[in-house]
Amino acid sequence: MVSTTDTEAQASPRLLDARQASVLLSVPASWLLAEARHARIPHVRLGRYVRFHRDTLFAWVAELERGPTPSRNGQVEPPDSHANGQ
Repeated sequence: MVSTTDTEAQASPRLLDARQASVLLSVPASWLLAEARHARIPHVRLGRYVRFHRDTLFAWVAELERGPTPSRNGQVEPPDSHANGQ
């Protein structure tokens, strides 16, 4: 008999291999492994295996995000006028 938690773990593994993570991020698995090899992307090394945590990857991408950010009221804030020398 398979429990619900076993089924959930199979459907959405906590640790992803390079192929699964590459699909998630829409990048080649080779790029992902190269970034992990150079410690530029969060990963877990289990012996010779490299794995990626889904939530950590999403947080990493959020930190890399560029562009205007919405303020607390939902409006997009203009760039800081001090940065332009104004």
